Amino acid sequence: NIGESTDEKNSFDRQTVSQSGEDSILIYILNALQYDIKKVKYLDLGANHAKYLSNTYCLYKSGARGVLVEANPQLVPELNMFRSEDIVLNKCISDKPDLTMKFYIMNGDGLSTPDYKTAEDAMKKNQKLKIVDTVEVPSITINSIFKQYFVTPPEVVNIDIEGEEISILQTIDFNQIRPLIFVIETIPYSPQIVYGDKNLEIVKFMEDHHYTEYAFTGINSIFVDVEKLEKICV
Repeated sequence: NIGESTDEKNSFDRQTVSQSGEDSILIYILNALQYDIKKVKYLDLGANHAKYLSNTYCLYKSGARGVLVEANPQLVPELNMFRSEDIVLNKCISDKPDLTMKFYIMNGDGLSTPDYKTAEDAMKKNQKLKIVDTVEVPSITINSIFKQYFVTPPEVVNIDIEGEEISILQTIDFNQIRPLIFVIETIPYSPQIVYGDKNLEIVKFMEDHHYTEYAFTGINSIFVDVEKLEKICV
């Protein structure tokens, strides 16, 4: 079961640890829509570090709890230590369940991937990058996670899985499962700042499923369920 924190905090008394302030935007939206942060649930696909560059750690510190999916086994002890009240799954998110998948661990933060071509493309863009290990990890689908670990859909879903975002989104039945907020990486990897190269396929897909792009941080797009916005913001 997912626990709850009893710490009282001012909604603006926090430090951001996200790459581009995504965590502050999330808490702003949740507070503005009058959600009790301590009752918020999240699903973080490609959790990476427990704190550093995390879009969900600020939620955790504010009392929210959730499920962290991380395929890199080297990061799991850290997640278990610093996110002890979250559920940590050392699995590879996929559109197919119960596979044994190769996972390429890279020496760059957040770039490890089950797709060799994605790793190869990153190494071409940045010659300092390399594959430091290859491991085999069991796969799990996002729908299996929803079914096994959430009685109701999580309010926040964070997806950072190095180019596999759209294939995972396409497996969700949005008629049945409608998280309030999605945070999705919508730019390709580059060692420099990315400008003018947003993944518009993801934006259109989310808009077609009645989510609005509330914010774009230069790295992640933050989508909010239009139906829930309309119910609250009247």
